[in-house]
Amino acid sequence: MVSNCVCVGLQDDNVDAEDVTITRDFVAEHPRVQFRYDMLDCHIYVCSPEVLVHFNDNYDYADIRQDYVHNEVQNAALAWRFFAHFIENEYAARVHDPRTYDAVSRDIVARWTYPMVPDTNMVATTSYTRVRDGTYKEHGVRLARSVKLSGDCVLGARTRIGAGSVVNKCVIGRNCVIGKGVTLEGCYLWDNVRVEDGATVSRSIVCSNAVIGPGATVGRGSTISYGVVIGSGFTVPDFSRLTCVPVVINNDFDDSGSDAMSVGSDLPSSGAGGSGAGGGEPPELVWRASEVGTGGKGRMYPAEGESESESDEDDGFGGRGTSGSTGVKPSSRFSSAVHTVMVAMRGGRADRAVPVVRKLLRTVSVVSRGRSQAC
Repeated sequence: MVSNCVCVGLQDDNVDAEDVTITRDFVAEHPRVQFRYDMLDCHIYVCSPEVLVHFNDNYDYADIRQDYVHNEVQNAALAWRFFAHFIENEYAARVHDPRTYDAVSRDIVARWTYPMVPDTNMVATTSYTRVRDGTYKEHGVRLARSVKLSGDCVLGARTRIGAGSVVNKCVIGRNCVIGKGVTLEGCYLWDNVRVEDGATVSRSIVCSNAVIGPGATVGRGSTISYGVVIGSGFTVPDFSRLTCVPVVINNDFDDSGSDAMSVGSDLPSSGAGGSGAGGGEPPELVWRASEVGTGGKGRMYPAEGESESESDEDDGFGGRGTSGSTGVKPSSRFSSAVHTVMVAMRGGRADRAVPVVRKLLRTVSVVSRGRSQAC
């Protein structure tokens, strides 16, 4: 194995580019330059504390590599230095979206990360054993005789799978109950998940305590959050995100500092108490049957009128926004700053809100001057 550390002078994520432009000063400073096209970024970064300060001061920075490194490495006045460590015959990766979650999980199950594999039980709380077909099982797993289980599956303790079910390349947590005639294809079920008879889940993530109703279908690329219930026979579209967290509508500042709250569907049913009512229990939430089916629980995220945070600008499956060089929509930058101010004010920390307000005013001033010049 050969490992070395070199100075990174330029990064370009455009793999379709036919040429690369470098400055004369860069060549003068580095007489020997080596171009590599066989490297894969594992997205693991070791940074100094100053990097956090830069991210706090620059709302344009949403990604370390594509935004921060790409911009700061070209800032010759500051003379920052960035280094890359090359490894061979080792495994390194960072999980930062559902796609990398799936890729790393599959590598672990396929034993590319040995000795960090399930059956070594490096965490003392697990008890996995590997059988001949490549399936990992913990104690107490119960399978019906007619279950069709492919290799490269992981079954947590006390999980039960009913007759006639088909499980192919899935990771299933502990205390899960899989009914009869269920089809699971390339999905991840966390702990205490219940999948009723005849349901189908394809290449999705189902979080703990979620319930998939009888005959329901979850399309590929979906994320079913904690406690969500999919109604009987309902079909969740591909690449959907469902949550039980209510939509929070932030009102203007008032003396009470309370927020109006609703779900991404019908308004909460009326009743005594509720948000901003001065005490009492909050009203029971009403979920749309068009989003989770009859008898379901949860809502689509984001709901109509609900803004996503900057960390959700990626679609979770490799996509990025197209607004500007950073891929972050300008509106999301303003909403993030406004949200910071509101949280600081409600927490009694006006000192934290003041610098953000000043930055917003400067930004608005620059935008206004630019528009007036364009006119």
